[in-house]
Amino acid sequence: MNLVVGDIFKRVGQVFTKSITDAELVIKWFNNHSVPLSIFQQEQMQHLGVILCLILPVITRWTTHYQAISRMVTLQRVFYSVITFKREALMACFENCDRHTLMDTLEQLEHPKFWPDLIQYASSLMSVILDPF
Repeated sequence: MNLVVGDIFKRVGQVFTKSITDAELVIKWFNNHSVPLSIFQQEQMQHLGVILCLILPVITRWTTHYQAISRMVTLQRVFYSVITFKREALMACFENCDRHTLMDTLEQLEHPKFWPDLIQYASSLMSVILDPF
């Protein structure tokens, strides 16, 4: 099943590859930085009343790609809140040398095609996972 899904999305093109790569970078960045992750988790508690983990997809398991992307889509409003209202708190966490990766992460989250592509990707994966043949 995982090989079939992988073959399907390799043929679809670069849209999904770029979407998943960008999402992975955002997930890795938050998971690897404890203070921004804490800020993100506080926003989750405020908006959702629960803290949800960011799931890092595993290359050989396409269901983890779906889980990771659908979790990102679920947390879209929280990401928006963090980059809009907590930007200064995020900037204060880093010295000049680490701000480059922070700015790259924020640019990905603010890119106009980032969220629509993720939503389309999640929808496409869901249809393949639920009805593979």
